[in-house]
Amino acid sequence: MSAQALGTARFLWGMVTYRPWLYTFDGIAWLGVYLSRLLPGLIAQRAFDALQVGGAEAPPIWWFAAAFVGVGILHAVVNTIGMVIDAVFRFSISAVLQRNMLREILRRPGARALDRTSGEAQSVFRDDVRHAEDGTDWTLDMLTLGIFTAVAMYILVRVNAAITVFVFVPLVAIVLVAQVASARLESSRLASRQATGRVTGALGEIFGAVQAVQIARAAEGLVGNFRRLSDDRRKMVMREEGFRLFTQ
Repeated sequence: MSAQALGTARFLWGMVTYRPWLYTFDGIAWLGVYLSRLLPGLIAQRAFDALQVGGAEAPPIWWFAAAFVGVGILHAVVNTIGMVIDAVFRFSISAVLQRNMLREILRRPGARALDRTSGEAQSVFRDDVRHAEDGTDWTLDMLTLGIFTAVAMYILVRVNAAITVFVFVPLVAIVLVAQVASARLESSRLASRQATGRVTGALGEIFGAVQAVQIARAAEGLVGNFRRLSDDRRKMVMREEGFRLFTQ
C-alpha cells in the first residue's frame, strides 16, 4: 500500500471513529433502506405463486395488497430516518474538519497563518471538506450496498440461476468500465478544485487592490485574465460533472 493510500485509509478511519455510534446507526438505517427494497419483490413472488396454484380467493389478495401498502410505509419511514441520521453524520464530519482547520490557522503566527490566498483557503474549507465528507459517507454506502447485493443475488439465484447470470454479466462489465473511468474522475476533480482555487484567489486579490488597478488603468487586462480563469474553471467543472455522471 502506498503512502498516499495509507494516509487516506487512516483519515477515513479517523472520521469513522470520531463518532462511531452515529456511523453505526447510519449504517443500520441505510441497510434497512436497501433491504426494504427487496420486500415488494418477495411479496409479488408469493402473490404470483398463490395465483399459479389457484389461490386467488379474496382474503389472500387483500392480505397481499395490505402487505404492499405496509412495505411502502415501512420504506418511507426507514428512508426518512436514514436521511436524518445521514445529515447529522455528514454535518458532524464537515464541522469537525472546518473547526480543526480554523483552529490551526488561528494558532499560527499572523505572518504565516495562510500558505495560500484567502480565496483558495475558502475553496479548501468548502470543496475539500465536502469531498472528505462524501468519501467517508460513501464508504458506508459501499458496505451496505455490498450486503444488499449479496442478499439480492442469493434470492435471484434461488429463483433462476441462468437468468441471473445472463442479466448480471453485462452489469459487471459496465461497473468495470465505470471503475476505470473513476480514475479520470479523480484527476478531473483535482483540476476542478485547482481551477476554482485560482478563481477565488483572483477575486480576493482583485477586491484587495481596487485602487491600484484604477490608478494603473489595468481594469481591462484584469477582467480579461479573470474571464480566462473563469472559462478554465467552467471547462474543468463540466468535465468533472461529465465523468461523475458516467460513473454513477
